[in-house]
Amino acid sequence: MNTKQIDCVIELSHTLNFSRAAENLFISQPSLTYQIKNLEDEIGFKLFERSGKGAMLTLAGEQFCQDIRKIQNELKDAIQRGQNISSTYKDSLNICIPMRSCIYYLPQIMK
Repeated sequence: MNTKQIDCVIELSHTLNFSRAAENLFISQPSLTYQIKNLEDEIGFKLFERSGKGAMLTLAGEQFCQDIRKIQNELKDAIQRGQNISSTYKDSLNICIPMRSCIYYLPQIMK
């Protein structure tokens, strides 16, 4: 399972319409169908019942979507915490000063 598949399942569970979900995700409808089918094959059960009018979540699909939303939120939080730590601790120092000042201050800074 990958994050793209998670996004596809969550969006489809909100819209219950393949075309609208694909549009919201900025992907083609066949691509969305492919991602959902691959995920269902991987986990071993159906998430959605397809019909001419759209899709309906199965009972197992409802439970799976609730759990996967929690995981997605935790993943986003973990990424955000990592980015915050990464931006706080850097090994380099950037100094921006006008070019004329560089000529005077740069030799002193380099010492």
